[in-house]
Amino acid sequence: MKRVLLGIITICFLVCCTKEERVEAVGEIGVNDTIYADVNLRFNLTEVQTKMRGVNENLLSDFNLYIFNGSGAIVDCIYKKGSAEFSLRVGKNQKYDLYVVANAGKKILVRSVAQLLSLEYTSPATDGISLSDGGIVMVGKSLGLTIEDGVEIPVELKRRVAQIVVMADTSELFKGVDLTFESVSLKCASKKVKLFDTSKVTSTANVFSYSLNAADLFSPEGARGYVYENMQGDLTPSNTEQIGKILTEENACYGMCTYLEFKCGYRSERYTGTIYYRFYLGKDDLKNFDIEGNTRQIIKVYFKGNGSVRENTWRVVTTELTDNAAISFRYGKEYVYVGANLLMEWAIFISDDEMPIVVSSNENVAVVRNISREGVGVRGVSVGKCIITATLGSQSASCELISI
Repeated sequence: MKRVLLGIITICFLVCCTKEERVEAVGEIGVNDTIYADVNLRFNLTEVQTKMRGVNENLLSDFNLYIFNGSGAIVDCIYKKGSAEFSLRVGKNQKYDLYVVANAGKKILVRSVAQLLSLEYTSPATDGISLSDGGIVMVGKSLGLTIEDGVEIPVELKRRVAQIVVMADTSELFKGVDLTFESVSLKCASKKVKLFDTSKVTSTANVFSYSLNAADLFSPEGARGYVYENMQGDLTPSNTEQIGKILTEENACYGMCTYLEFKCGYRSERYTGTIYYRFYLGKDDLKNFDIEGNTRQIIKVYFKGNGSVRENTWRVVTTELTDNAAISFRYGKEYVYVGANLLMEWAIFISDDEMPIVVSSNENVAVVRNISREGVGVRGVSVGKCIITATLGSQSASCELISI
């Protein structure tokens, strides 16, 4: 996958000696070895390139800055909105580790590097991803720094979300097959993310659904959304077909892997109703279920033929479809001699994989021998009358049969 590069933070430390002591001294720095550094943060961010539901990929509205000394103790923790100027006390000729959390929307206090690296973040926004101003959480670090006069320190910021781009193509559907895209959603998206460590959902209680704009599926840009990192790995390692990339309830990761769901109104000459198409995200379409932060996944779905699982190689759920086939026998009454065979013809075409259920009302008069696209083979066994009934979905048809 193509990694998306964010802007660079450049930190300029302008150092001057002073006898002034800072009251809230922290860390293991002796007073005689300290200096005050007047620090100016200059954020080199690119122009806004992508928006979705108010999300701004490149906005930087606030930041938490953490400075740790060589033993991992925190030297300073600074939270700023807008302004990037502040003072920092550091030791001469000592090395420091610098960490930045941008667009958290709040001050985050930590006491050690270990606590920061294990920290999980949940957005305060109602959609679970972005802040009210559109900012999305980003992190960066620069390790082993020696802070001297005039030093510039670049810090690469990386988003802790992935961008999902979804497109659809229905140009190869059969004539008379119509799909109306009622909704498209990201299901089992993570509610929280580890800021500096690999992150994945470990409980079904930590997921939510996130709706995209279905009207954008056919636009050049596609329907776009964002989800937190969710690194689940290869869960179907032996799978060789796209249709096989599914998880059953028996799988330990069921309900914790992010997937796309299309809800469509379906109409053809045979069926009408609601149909769901579901597709698990990941680094490939066979085995992997990873959603990595600071990456983009582009999914284009081609709906072909009748829009069934065989044409699309998707997991398709059709439980809400209603059969519209107007099945009937060519004649309402048929005659057969006792002991002879009769083919009762259909009035419409029926496919091999969608045969109706056909029964005789009186097996002592006639029995059903076979069912095909051409009709129903019946054998008379004694003199009398019976009704032969065919049922396909919610539709049924019947024909009176007389054995003479």
